[in-house]
Amino acid sequence: MFKKFNYFPNYNYSKGWDKYALDYQNLLKKDTIYYLTKEMMHLIVDKEIGADKKNIRVLDVNCGTGNDFPFFFDRNWLVDGCDGSLGMLNRRRRITELLLKMVN
Repeated sequence: MFKKFNYFPNYNYSKGWDKYALDYQNLLKKDTIYYLTKEMMHLIVDKEIGADKKNIRVLDVNCGTGNDFPFFFDRNWLVDGCDGSLGMLNRRRRITELLLKMVN
């Protein structure tokens, strides 16, 4: 069973991959190579698994700040993310909190 990650509001993003967490969350922008590679990967996933499949549970290994999460959410798949960078996970948790506030 996975444990819910708690957000650390005063986290120090100063070392390792943590240094890139604040910028990494902004990579998924249209008309970039990063976006194109994600689109290609998502097409492969749709072809192999099927975009219409329900009750899929995804483990996103090295999820970073969760840039693939919107793809999974659009398909109503459940997503668990893991990453070696506490800073990346911390940013993902903050993004999730902000999105939940917008929905509620």
